[in-house]
Amino acid sequence: ATPQAVADMAAKIMTAENALWRDTARPFLITVTPLGGAEGGGYSSTGTGKGDAFAVEATTNVDLTQNPHFLAHEYMHSWIPNQVGGLPLEDEARDYWFSEGFTDFYATRVLLASGIWSLEDYAARYNEVLTRYDGSTARNFTADQVMAVFWTNQDAQQSPYDRGRLLALSWDRAVRDASGGRL
Repeated sequence: ATPQAVADMAAKIMTAENALWRDTARPFLITVTPLGGAEGGGYSSTGTGKGDAFAVEATTNVDLTQNPHFLAHEYMHSWIPNQVGGLPLEDEARDYWFSEGFTDFYATRVLLASGIWSLEDYAARYNEVLTRYDGSTARNFTADQVMAVFWTNQDAQQSPYDRGRLLALSWDRAVRDASGGRL
């Protein structure tokens, strides 16, 4: 994708997320650092949200416009956890159920509400999450067990993201039901 196409997608996502949080637009920086390694057909992308910016590192064969969830997730870090308490100084991964899982929940919700994703896209993502979580070797780990192997076990690394997202979905449904759909 061209830099302009990425900027246009990011602008649409940022507008939708600002609306969700009833926040005003403000200057925001997105840096993209190209990585080598795409020649063999593999791909990689990672991002780090910093409140008023995020940094993306991706192999040159990653089209950021084809994965709007990635952009939505990183921009959502402007609020979660940055505006709602932050992360602990030690063992920050212990709170990833909130900082990453709730970020995934709201990023997905914004993509649907903004029309960037269809209802089918939204349902497909939740089917992926449910299938992955159901088959995870870390599904029944306690938080302590997840932390013990977090940096060496891929299922343990993914577990807080999925647990937090599914918890947020469950709480969202409970609030909607209790409020008769008003909240």
